Amino acid sequence: MLMVFLLLTACGSELRNTITISGPAQGTTYTITYLAGAYSNYRAEIDSIFRAIDQSLSTYQKESVISS
Repeated sequence: MLMVFLLLTACGSELRNTITISGPAQGTTYTITYLAGAYSNYRAEIDSIFRAIDQSLSTYQKESVISS
């Protein structure tokens, strides 16, 4: 918590945009809201993490690691 406070304090005026992204994941949906600079959209990276989790741990996908 302290680290987040220090980061936000140090960046000050650079973090003015509130970014909200959402999408499907693990049979439900997610919503993430964060402060970012002008060109900081991490949707592709977050979606990539959820895809990797699904490919490993999904019991609904026949090709997942856990289902094989």
